[in-house]
Amino acid sequence: MYLSGSLCALSIVAAPAPPSASAGSGCGVVSGRTDVGGPAPALRYENVADSLGVGGDARAWGFSLRDIDADGMPDLYLGHHESSPRFFRNDLLGGGVFVEEHPSLPNWDDFAGADQHSVSILDADADGCVDLYQCVGSARGGRPGDNWLLSFQCGFDPIDLSADSGLLDPYGRGRTPLWLDFDLDGIADLLLLNALSAGNRSRLFRGLGGANFEEIVDGAGLPLDWHWVSGLAADLDEDGDSDLVLTATGVWLFRNEGGLFTDVTAASGINIVTQTDVAMGDVNGDGFVDLVGASFAASTDLIGQPVPEELKYELRLNGPALKGARFLCDSDSIWLNLVMLYAERPEVVWLGSGSVNPAELPLSLSADDPVLLGEPDLIGVAPGAFLWREPTGHWNLRVAGEGEVPGSFERSGGWLRFDSPIDSIETFELEIDAVTARPNHLYRGNGDLTFSDASFSSGFRDRQLQSRDLALGDLDNDGDLDIFVVNGGIVENLPDGLYLNDGSGRFREVSDGVGIPFQPRGSGESVGISDLDRDGRLEILVLNGGGFRPFVGPQDLFRATTRPGRWLLIALDQEAGDPTPLGSRVDLYAGGRRQVRWYDAGQGNRSQQDAFLHFGLGSATIIDSVVVTWPDGSSVRSIAPETDRTIHFSNNP
Repeated sequence: MYLSGSLCALSIVAAPAPPSASAGSGCGVVSGRTDVGGPAPALRYENVADSLGVGGDARAWGFSLRDIDADGMPDLYLGHHESSPRFFRNDLLGGGVFVEEHPSLPNWDDFAGADQHSVSILDADADGCVDLYQCVGSARGGRPGDNWLLSFQCGFDPIDLSADSGLLDPYGRGRTPLWLDFDLDGIADLLLLNALSAGNRSRLFRGLGGANFEEIVDGAGLPLDWHWVSGLAADLDEDGDSDLVLTATGVWLFRNEGGLFTDVTAASGINIVTQTDVAMGDVNGDGFVDLVGASFAASTDLIGQPVPEELKYELRLNGPALKGARFLCDSDSIWLNLVMLYAERPEVVWLGSGSVNPAELPLSLSADDPVLLGEPDLIGVAPGAFLWREPTGHWNLRVAGEGEVPGSFERSGGWLRFDSPIDSIETFELEIDAVTARPNHLYRGNGDLTFSDASFSSGFRDRQLQSRDLALGDLDNDGDLDIFVVNGGIVENLPDGLYLNDGSGRFREVSDGVGIPFQPRGSGESVGISDLDRDGRLEILVLNGGGFRPFVGPQDLFRATTRPGRWLLIALDQEAGDPTPLGSRVDLYAGGRRQVRWYDAGQGNRSQQDAFLHFGLGSATIIDSVVVTWPDGSSVRSIAPETDRTIHFSNNP
């Protein structure tokens, strides 16, 4: 039974049952635990990724924390760059773990073998069950790479809707699928942001109902031939429709005027000229959308560069003929560029008796690392450069291939053999041009699509690193939004940042003091904040896979070990046939203050947040009211709901 109408007093019967169980008085659905709250103690975290079943290394490239099987718990989808995606069903309620699911699909191998980029999960066809839209790479626009639209039927048995949906976009280099209802017809539309390549631009699709879409070729005024990376949709000027914030090498704002977009960046006060991921929320409690940006270097696809000069391993070899060797990244591996006296010759490089590619190794190896030890079996191997160390310390370099190469090498059986000791190798170290740290940004909204730069005054710009993604959430349940920033270095990983809000929109960085340790492995890529077990405490999921080789790192999942203050979760449900809730606004009044959340698709930099809206209440014991304003302007109000539980609303016409 769901809340409808303009005003309703809500009485609640506590329901210590899973979110699918509920009780109420005809005004709302209430579910979840009835944990006792209180003043927020010191915040502490522990990493529970392994114990909850989502640990391990991966080259993750996009994830979603959305409820796939309609049990009220956020499941986890991990997209992988050049490998099969993974689905994890959330079974945390009652002390369980994440359980990996293996969906059945007749053409699953085609889906699993696709080069997955960002993903978005929501009910695109209004049938009451979520759908999955997966952006797929297309070799820089050089070969087909169809995007996918899968209906999950409220479970893990998907149906492929791609071919008839109109959303394939085979040559687009999909970066972010941004769902919104830009024309306010109650049907989800899709702005597909593509990295510009070979004339394949971004595309705007209008939803027609069901799983049917049509392309709006002129983009409704949007410049679709730009190199867009990410974005968000929100009502930035309080006029009832969704405006757009889009990011490329900089940030642009577009006002929605009756379904047509106008570039208003110049007058907005936003001045960001670096590639930036942007999140939104009301950080200072004035009821307006604020924008928080994490900036990073524009080019991070290190091994996939058209000219492989981004990073290199260097080693110097003594001897009269071979002056040096340089490891270069390419699309599939690391190459050894042999710089000889009379010639230069690139070869795929393999190390040690296991013929290991350096792309699979850390960025620094000592010369006595076991992986470099022992002669490989060179019978029937593919062409390449093979380097290994004998137990005596003697080094060998052999290059497979045909043809003569000038130099004083011993040629034997089609191999070039260099037997002089390579005693100058001490370590294999990554060498790369220094990358300047980028500043993060915080702009306070004025409610009219203009913003004031509060980056320095808020304390959010105190530390400059290579930030990759960020997410907002009330991590200490004290009634204001905090910020978690994922940083990822080009050469090595960088510490992440947790910024606690003091209630006025000023932040202090507290990562070291709350149990968020530095992760030395991989390269930080994306972050999700969600109450995974619906107990009112927000967990933090961090992916360190980087998405590009040679960075391979683990998933970290941080759970609070302390019990913060009281809380409330709001779920805006979409039953079959309901209008999309995209663009809705929720205002909560408690403890003499107002908190606001905006319901959007939850997209970040290759991340998608939980659909449930979380409110921390601090020491407030009573909620005065909750007001939900739907995209069509109608609203519903819940009077004095109890704390420490989940309330569901649906917009039944």
